[in-house]
Amino acid sequence: MYSVRFLLVGPASFIDDETAAAWAQAEITLEGPVTPDRLTETLSGDHWDGAIVDVRYDADTLLNVIELFDKAAIPALFASPASFAAQQTGGYILSSDPADIESIVGHLAEDGKPTLH
Repeated sequence: MYSVRFLLVGPASFIDDETAAAWAQAEITLEGPVTPDRLTETLSGDHWDGAIVDVRYDADTLLNVIELFDKAAIPALFASPASFAAQQTGGYILSSDPADIESIVGHLAEDGKPTLH
């Protein structure tokens, strides 16, 4: 049986227990989070179906992270954690809400879609 695996890039606070449980219930494996400085090491020799990057990093860090994913041909997107006022800013939200999970999975599962900045 194939399991969908997404890598989280962000601080430990990027995902809470409720969110992790909801994604596990949806049978989606979330690995991490890993910090940007550990990303190259984490990507070597492993397979990821996509990546979810904490949007709260500075612009240079976000661009460097996305370049690594683009080179590895791993689809990625930026998201805000549920604890952040993401509902007011729009964009993807890493939360336990089934609509948020579906939105992220739907984007990352589509082949050939560019990384959303």
